[in-house]
Amino acid sequence: MAIRDFLQSSDYVNNFTPLSEGEVVMNQEMELTLEQEFHLRHFADVVKQMSREQAQAFLIEQHRLMLVQKTLFQKLLKQGWESK
Repeated sequence: MAIRDFLQSSDYVNNFTPLSEGEVVMNQEMELTLEQEFHLRHFADVVKQMSREQAQAFLIEQHRLMLVQKTLFQKLLKQGWESK
């Protein structure tokens, strides 16, 4: 399976908990759903089959997507805040 296909077929959810006003931290205590556990296991299998170069390219793309997600969340929060 190509990396791009894998990224498009997977549904990753980060769980965040607010600490205080303006602070957010990843919630380490939340359990993954059965579907998320399956995706994680599949992800591990795919990564184990990658070459070093493929794994590095994948990691860079994952980081880029995390930054895009962060920007999207910030824009959505700002829009929600401004509409109140």
